[in-house]
Amino acid sequence: MCAKDTGENRGYAEAFLALLVFAISVLLIVFVGSRIQRWNLNFGLVVTEIGLIALPAFFFFQKSRASHRVSSDENFFLVPSLRQLFGVLIIGVCTLMIATFKGLALRKELFGDAPAGTFSWSGTSWLFLGCIVLLAPLCEEFLFRVVIQSRLAGIWSNRASVLVTALLFALFHLNIVRFPETFVLGFFSGIVFLKTRNFWCSVTLHAICNALGMPLVAHAAKLQWAFNPWACILFGIAALASCYFLGEKSPGPLNGFWRRLRWAAYGTRHQPQPGGKSPLYFRAFASILCLALFLISCWPYYAAAKALTSSYVICEKDEWTILSPEKVQARSELSILQYGKESDDFLIELPFDGAVLDQIKADERSLCFTRLKGNRYRVDMAVQFPSRPYPPAVVFWHFSLSSLREDLAAGYRIPVKSLMPSTQTSLEVVAGPKSGCGLMWGKNNRQPIYNLSGKRPNIHYGSCDLGVRIKTVGK
Repeated sequence: MCAKDTGENRGYAEAFLALLVFAISVLLIVFVGSRIQRWNLNFGLVVTEIGLIALPAFFFFQKSRASHRVSSDENFFLVPSLRQLFGVLIIGVCTLMIATFKGLALRKELFGDAPAGTFSWSGTSWLFLGCIVLLAPLCEEFLFRVVIQSRLAGIWSNRASVLVTALLFALFHLNIVRFPETFVLGFFSGIVFLKTRNFWCSVTLHAICNALGMPLVAHAAKLQWAFNPWACILFGIAALASCYFLGEKSPGPLNGFWRRLRWAAYGTRHQPQPGGKSPLYFRAFASILCLALFLISCWPYYAAAKALTSSYVICEKDEWTILSPEKVQARSELSILQYGKESDDFLIELPFDGAVLDQIKADERSLCFTRLKGNRYRVDMAVQFPSRPYPPAVVFWHFSLSSLREDLAAGYRIPVKSLMPSTQTSLEVVAGPKSGCGLMWGKNNRQPIYNLSGKRPNIHYGSCDLGVRIKTVGK
């Protein structure tokens, strides 16, 4: 009995130290890694993954082995078989589809729309690509599978160790909106590690999701069928079926669909025998850790909801091209005069109800953007450009001219304001050759409307419908 108690206490001590290493990595990322990434994104990613995630985990792993607290026959670094790699490939594709569509569904529920835009790895630096596709899976899987999940598996059941590690993995990314996709990835990566006991299989799964995830998110909003819950259920069944054949065969016959499903997810030949209730210090530390990560993950969105304003200051040059009496194509060029202090996100607000953002380009490439509530959009410039200064961003959007008119006694008045806080804002209107519209003043179907200074101009421009008149037949 004493030997058993001693083994359990040692197991909880090991698990506690693993969670402590995890907490230290999180603190280093929040206070050190984030600052380095703001200074230089690519260099900051390398420092974060190697120095702040992998090194503390590797130091802990080596100390455990040196003190013989890790069994010598437990080698997670063997070369995986072709059967395992093929199974991981199928699971990776299914995981990617589930994670992407559940994440998009949450964004659509919270913000009213899913991310839109285009994304391609072709315009991305090789260093950034290597960090996302190779370095992040290696370092993060070492921490979460080899260090954390293997320690939790020694004190809890397979199901508890997989689910808790997936929860920590999701909270570790410090972004509550990305929680569904990161939890799904952590869950299936944990199952793959449980079934194969192989570090490289989990790394392969993580690399597949990272390599294909960002391009898929950029285009998946067009796939309406993907938001059908049955699509995620079918992909989940396919992933668990692959897990069923990925690991060891069950020691006896399994009758019934649900027994086979449970075996596919958590079944191994050597089922751990969890002890009694966890020590109070362990439960308290794990609970406080999860709560702190949850609050940190929610904070950026709480701050954004409290004050949806951008700390950038820009110079804005607008050009509105009238294509027809019902459609105006707008082009807004935003040159940055003052950079944000707290966030690298562009927060753009279209000035009219019913206006639609079509595309954002910078340096001849399209940028990904996320729609927030109403006419607000967010662009994460730091992810798409490695360092400052950023090139001017060109925003393409459209609206209906007739929807802007306010039928007042003094005449029609057009509300106009800049997309972001601006010290200089100008607007020029162009009448397209086939628009059926003409301009009351100006030359060559172009006329300047205003050129204003001041923070975020918000005015009602004159009357006469911006000097636009509808041409009639015979005149």
